[in-house]
Amino acid sequence: MKLLITIIFTALIIYNLKKRSQNEIQAKLPTSYAVVSLLLLAGGLCIWHLFDGSILGIVPVIAALLAFLSYLSSVGINDHFFNCLSGNSILIQSIPCDDVKRIEIIRKSDEIRLKIHAYGDVFWQQYDLKSEEELIHKLNRHLNLSLIHISEPT
Repeated sequence: MKLLITIIFTALIIYNLKKRSQNEIQAKLPTSYAVVSLLLLAGGLCIWHLFDGSILGIVPVIAALLAFLSYLSSVGINDHFFNCLSGNSILIQSIPCDDVKRIEIIRKSDEIRLKIHAYGDVFWQQYDLKSEEELIHKLNRHLNLSLIHISEPT
């Protein structure tokens, strides 16, 4: 059973890292993701210690953490897709540029946030300010300009 779980997590890691490698602009990871990752690791280690304790038992815990980190780090943009976190899946959702209904670009003091409207849902992405020019150029090149709305923080 441990081997099967490890294989499943490994497949998820490979899928997410493949999506990450396709990104031309990589999204910024919020600090809260590091906290959640550490909590996941601590919880996994506690469960492993209480119920298993074997060397083979630690492998699925590490694979689960790596799958989680690969999922979080795969957010970004390439020429054809917006790779977004999906609240109802453990896989990265690739949204084709043609399916985007609207994008709001929100400038903050230390980052840029994209609010992507697609499939009747909203997907958020955060980017460093240093990627702003490249980000806007890529959006203008692949999306209709009427879909892009830039706003300053209030």
